[in-house]
Amino acid sequence: GALRNYSYFLFAAIGPALVGDWLIYCSHVWSVALLGAFAQSFAGVRWPRFSRLLAAMAIVLPLVAGWAILEGHSLTVRSWTYPLLIAVSLPSLWLCLRRARAQRGWTLVAQAAGMVAVVGSGVHDYAIQTAGWLPMTSSFWMPYLMPVAMGAVSLGLVHRMVAALGQVEALNAELEARVASRTKALESANAAK
Repeated sequence: GALRNYSYFLFAAIGPALVGDWLIYCSHVWSVALLGAFAQSFAGVRWPRFSRLLAAMAIVLPLVAGWAILEGHSLTVRSWTYPLLIAVSLPSLWLCLRRARAQRGWTLVAQAAGMVAVVGSGVHDYAIQTAGWLPMTSSFWMPYLMPVAMGAVSLGLVHRMVAALGQVEALNAELEARVASRTKALESANAAK
């Protein structure tokens, strides 16, 4: 959605319009597949059937969309597959919310809330652009919520990185203390000989 809106302001086409339409569609499909993979990693679980569904969706839907776009059925494929993408996003959101609820960390809650906001804005924008449930005069939410969500995810990642660096420093200090202790013990043993 937002990428397509941005492309309207370009003065020169990057490529054929059909290719651009297909790439935008692929980015939507692959974003949902990556969200599912991320959610499983984030929650520390592995759902093999869900992973296979994500992989199949990431391969099959772009192929079907490529054919449909070439045949002039872009809106039809979008109207049928976007509800599928929304439905496939729901288990991912549930995993993220479950992890945030279990850990009760503010960064995890912010990340999960950001992901819920992105999917919610996708549903809203689908209701405007593809389904026609809302008037076209309504404002798209994705351009406004995506930066907020990305900021929340970035904040969580920075928080995790800082915590990991703290652990590395603590482990280094412990290792240096153990090396010093062992060196002192070896020096004492050698001096006793």
